[in-house]
Amino acid sequence: MRILYLTPGCFDKGGISRYSRYQIAALREVAGAANVRVLSLLGPDDDSFEQDFAIDWHGTSPFGAISTRDRVEFATRVLVSAATWRPDIVVSAHVNFGPLLTAAGRLARAETILNVYGLEIWSNLSASRRAHMVRAGRILSDCHFTARYVENEHLHRDPPIVIWDPVDLDRFCPA
Repeated sequence: MRILYLTPGCFDKGGISRYSRYQIAALREVAGAANVRVLSLLGPDDDSFEQDFAIDWHGTSPFGAISTRDRVEFATRVLVSAATWRPDIVVSAHVNFGPLLTAAGRLARAETILNVYGLEIWSNLSASRRAHMVRAGRILSDCHFTARYVENEHLHRDPPIVIWDPVDLDRFCPA
């Protein structure tokens, strides 16, 4: 099984990046590292996570200041990977990538999965993002509250699957 994983970032210390790192690690463990390709709009910077994290491509923009060049290159790489590598599944780590997820899924004839998180869903979700949420094959939510919101607002035909934010218990444990 081939998986193409799209993320806004996986190097910074934010919640979505952390969630992405754990999800990518789990997918690599299940499907094999060679079968999981990861493309990140943001690249590492001076404030990045302390551990190395290998991915297939990342932009050069710092967090909060994404260049047009990185956006265009990211989208191009996603679509070329979908068309030539032909993944079985395309995963998007952010609702903002909904249109790109839809296009990549169609090009590859792949199943699509969209991760959703609180604020991105609850506040001013554009008509385009709403439309592409409906088109996603499956929705994953990080909590039951967001999953209920998706259901109550009819943002997808099926209830989201809830996968809680992971924690590395070997690294972070009660002292």
